[in-house]
Amino acid sequence: MAFPVYSTRLLSGHDLGAFSHSIVVPAGFVWVIRDIDVYYGADTGPSEWECDLIDQDAIVVGILNAQINPSSAGASQWRGRQCIEAGCTMRVETVGGTWYWTISGYQLTLP
Repeated sequence: MAFPVYSTRLLSGHDLGAFSHSIVVPAGFVWVIRDIDVYYGADTGPSEWECDLIDQDAIVVGILNAQINPSSAGASQWRGRQCIEAGCTMRVETVGGTWYWTISGYQLTLP
């Protein structure tokens, strides 16, 4: 029997300066990241936004790294399919600047 699948916002935020956000995929689920949208508001100084996956063996895999010219606003996007297993961590880090970001996809129940 087929079940409907709906997109959901997995993680989002608005950061000023240097921040780190982490979230662990709950037991019994797998996440499929489909979209990452990042917007940078014009600011001064170095600025960088990064999204990583950290598996259960503490291996870090980068998904998106956005480095935007600090003198002008800009945006970065990622589209695809990246599976994150239960117990793994998704981490977002920002350095400098003003960032707005959203990560969306599917939260699927394991059989």
